[in-house]
Amino acid sequence: MLQKMIEKMVEKSVLLNRIMLIDESVSVFMEKNENPWCSKILGSLTHIGDGPVWILFYFCALFYHNHPFIIVVYQLIAGEILGLLIIIVIRYVVKRARPQPRKSSIIHWNNYSFPSQHAYRVALAATIAGLWCAELTPALFFVAAIVSFSRIYLLKHYLSDVIAGASGGLVCALILYNLLL
Repeated sequence: MLQKMIEKMVEKSVLLNRIMLIDESVSVFMEKNENPWCSKILGSLTHIGDGPVWILFYFCALFYHNHPFIIVVYQLIAGEILGLLIIIVIRYVVKRARPQPRKSSIIHWNNYSFPSQHAYRVALAATIAGLWCAELTPALFFVAAIVSFSRIYLLKHYLSDVIAGASGGLVCALILYNLLL
């Protein structure tokens, strides 16, 4: 029994090491293939996932509390609060350092990288809005993908940080959509 537990732990550590190697390889590739033009564009687009942008949106949207789509805003706010709580706990448990940025960057609300709050936020928003307005879904997920990619390209997060954040946003959105109809 103990041997099986040890084998499972070794398998998990091997998988984790493989994921970390892939993450590091992707970051090195991004750093070596930096394009100033792409950095400027993605550096601007990444702000779509910034918290202050969304807080301003939520605040403004709440003035339209009688609008039929206010439930979308309530789902987004609930997802934002839930995600923030979950991500803070995960970050302080995992304590994964961010990749080295190319240039000095703005001080982050913390120095930990796993999972990506930006990827969580844009996946949450794209999923909830897409569930309410299906014809916008491709455009919403395209924007979410660009913002998520920008986090990797700008060396703010590793690939697995973004995948975990986006997956969390997607799952949380589906749960909230079904709970808060």
